[in-house]
Amino acid sequence: MIRQNISLLNDIRLIISKQKFFFFILAIISGIIGAFAVEFLNRSSLLLHRLLFHLSGSGHLSGLSLVNPWYCICIPLLGAIGLAATYRYLGPYFNSKIADIIEANALYGGKLSVKDSLYITIQTLFSNGFGISLGLESAYTQVGSAMASKIGRFFYIRQNKLRILVGCGAAGAIGAAFNSILGGAFYGFEIVLASYNFINFPYVMIAAIAGYITIYYLGGENPVFHIVPEIVHYIDYGVICIFSFFCAFIAIIVMYGATRIELFIKQLKIRKLYGLLGGALLVGVFGIINPAILGSGHGFIWVVFDHGMAFKLSCIILLLKAIASSVSLGVGFRGGLFFASMMLGGTAGIAYGNIIDFIGFHDLSPLVYAAIGMAVMSASIIGGPLSMMFLSLDMTNSYPMTGIVLLAVIVAIVTVRKIFGFSFATWRFHLSGKKIRSALDISGLAKTNAATLMKPVNFKVDCYLPINKALDLFHSYHLEVLILRNDKNEYAGLVELKDILENIANYKGKIGELAIRKNRILTPGMNIKEMMESFDDIHECSWMIVVRGTDNYEIMGIVSKEDVINRYNDILEGQIKDLTGMKIYKEL
Repeated sequence: MIRQNISLLNDIRLIISKQKFFFFILAIISGIIGAFAVEFLNRSSLLLHRLLFHLSGSGHLSGLSLVNPWYCICIPLLGAIGLAATYRYLGPYFNSKIADIIEANALYGGKLSVKDSLYITIQTLFSNGFGISLGLESAYTQVGSAMASKIGRFFYIRQNKLRILVGCGAAGAIGAAFNSILGGAFYGFEIVLASYNFINFPYVMIAAIAGYITIYYLGGENPVFHIVPEIVHYIDYGVICIFSFFCAFIAIIVMYGATRIELFIKQLKIRKLYGLLGGALLVGVFGIINPAILGSGHGFIWVVFDHGMAFKLSCIILLLKAIASSVSLGVGFRGGLFFASMMLGGTAGIAYGNIIDFIGFHDLSPLVYAAIGMAVMSASIIGGPLSMMFLSLDMTNSYPMTGIVLLAVIVAIVTVRKIFGFSFATWRFHLSGKKIRSALDISGLAKTNAATLMKPVNFKVDCYLPINKALDLFHSYHLEVLILRNDKNEYAGLVELKDILENIANYKGKIGELAIRKNRILTPGMNIKEMMESFDDIHECSWMIVVRGTDNYEIMGIVSKEDVINRYNDILEGQIKDLTGMKIYKEL
């Protein structure tokens, strides 16, 4: 009976995995789960803030004008101790290197661990809930996407569609967190899937809508503020471009600063607890100066766009928030720069707008620059220009400003890419040695290396063999290339038949004198791109030898250029299908 029930369940799973209608249902469920994750985390964080900082009403920590200095110092330190305790006592039960949603989609076909994602959530609450200057957005998307991935694997969803479900979970979470359907959907397209096509469009969009509707019925909040559209003159576009350059440089400083602090802490070789305590103390001191530094900055944005802010105060908060966010990430606290980057952009916009207003150059209000700055700064740090633009426009209800916001975002993105080369997520991957530039599926490239493509070597020739005898070997064994070895039985080069025929006059010379690619070798761990580059030399030989290591030329196998190119083309075909939704048909 039990076996029959299991068999029936498996049949149902297979039916669901093959029907597009059921996949729509899974996408909607993923978006709803993302919204529930947002609501749970928001309520948990707000409850911690109320209990620890004695908040009253529905106010947010960063929106307060004053916080008890003892709370500012002691509570972040308690958060550092709590986070260090989770690393020490809970860490052994979880994966030491937890994949985030970008890494999971790029390298692991959308496979995410729910257990490990909950571990990240606990760490994020110990950070944000205790006043550390980071947001909850990374936990929103991690939990929503992990649950979507789990559901997809339960129903035997294929890898290409599993990646879409991961995007659906993230789209639902972001759409719910910021009350922005388009912002959530394009976050899924640009950040999580790194592709936009007619295959993934309906699923990700419906997930974002589901998240938006769900958070509304759960009591979610309306857009943060409203801006009255203003008439934009031609000269304003140039002023806005200058502002975009300004924001891009701030974004680069924040990203670079966070990673340099992290490297500095590692070089000190101190216990993780000490780094966390130092970072918490700095955030606490900044919180005494102004509570806007504490937490992600939601409350501060409300206050600013309701009551405005003086120029000097905006400059101080911009400086302190940038330092606090960089230090918080650098010392090891968990959280995201999503809303923190929006707060930085809004504050930078207020400061810049006040400067332009003082000069009397034109009459756009500082609030307009604040709305632009939110989109520009978040796009520069997080990536995803369209998603950040839509988030900013949805939150401000200022769609008449779409043109200038889009221009500002483009200028900032190009500047960051040209000078820095990465968004924050891909920069951290770069530092850890992972060659990930986006969530585009490169699992095939990562898994394919010289060890997987090489063929065994069954015939090796002494490099001191006379040329005439080597010529006989070509005819006797029908060889395409001779693999030479030295007296230590190590690789000593390759010889092709055409090279022997060209040197037939030197009949009694040694075959080793004609060897090519003596030091041009492959190692087993080389990926397919590195192999392609290795074949690109002055020699037209179609073969390369795989040796044990750069300091050990023991022959492991041989790789043909044709096999490398064919495998590379197959991987690219899969990527093109992900990007366009179109399958490439090869000529027979």
